[in-house]
Amino acid sequence: MNLCLGGPTALCALRICRVRHAMPHYLTIVKPPSPAPYSRWSAAHLREALSPIEGLADAMGPARIDVCVPHRKNRVQSTSVRNIVCAPSWFKSPFMHVNNSLSFAGPELLLAQEAARGSLTSTALLAYELCGTYAHDPLAKTIRYGLDPVCDRASIRRFIQDTPGKIRGRSKLTQALAYVRENSWSPMESILALVLSLPLSKGGYGVRQLTLNRRAPDGQDCARIPDILLGSTKVGINYEGEGHFETVALTDAAIQAAACVSSESLAQIEMAGQSMRASIVRDKRRDRELLLAGYRVVTVTKEDLHNQPTLDELVWQLQRLVALETSATEPTKTEVVGGRVAQAKRRALLRHLMRR
Repeated sequence: MNLCLGGPTALCALRICRVRHAMPHYLTIVKPPSPAPYSRWSAAHLREALSPIEGLADAMGPARIDVCVPHRKNRVQSTSVRNIVCAPSWFKSPFMHVNNSLSFAGPELLLAQEAARGSLTSTALLAYELCGTYAHDPLAKTIRYGLDPVCDRASIRRFIQDTPGKIRGRSKLTQALAYVRENSWSPMESILALVLSLPLSKGGYGVRQLTLNRRAPDGQDCARIPDILLGSTKVGINYEGEGHFETVALTDAAIQAAACVSSESLAQIEMAGQSMRASIVRDKRRDRELLLAGYRVVTVTKEDLHNQPTLDELVWQLQRLVALETSATEPTKTEVVGGRVAQAKRRALLRHLMRR
């Protein structure tokens, strides 16, 4: 039995392998699918073919399986399959080798396939994830953090350069890459960076130079620079999500205590409160270190991303700080956030991104 996965199925496989810290090696050639020792593919045989990646079949559920084939004549004849023609002569090692019977499209090829069927923003957000340190866990239905990136802008750019123009998605991937930054630590941070990077005509703010989560050199007073740094300035953004001060843990403990008051539940509330206080102290110390190191930092929250006028005001403040530091002419608000048309596009973009 032999199968090479592509599209959403391959993305699901990659995410499972990534959160398990078990990324396969690259493969140089795609073999035609084969149901051997069976005479033909059935739904049961397809699920069996996914078994080398534990949980993949369950994560896919009833969805069709996306299969990469080297030629049209090799297409799998099954209603449970969506075939994607990927001739091996078109690519340089874009597939991941799980074992002798299963492989899947690598991150760069996955991005091209996402670009072929999705939007520019969906392609860019997937690139943020693959170039970042987090992943959507298809099995736990949650986000996993602190992972190693599986590709970077340079590897994506090499893939684009080595791929002929007739490959679907190539042009859109090239466009999306211009708005992608490496080393994002969370989906919300990616959304914020993408909105900042996109031009006014696409609903963004047109901030061209962003650096995400870059460690400060050893010996500096500050342990780490802001989450997002604008250009070569010391103006930056810290994103604070729902779990930043561990309020979720405190809320959960309070709910449990309300349902069943006991010494154990009250102890959980006390521990959650102490943890929340410790988180606030760490955050304030970090703010102090950043201030002493000369950084001007604006805090952005999840609620700000749900409120376009508030976000417009914050970004205008940032650009005024940049102008102050660089001795440039202070921009007007309209120059930063655009007119009514640009603001309407941004409102629609934020609404779309925050529903993901």
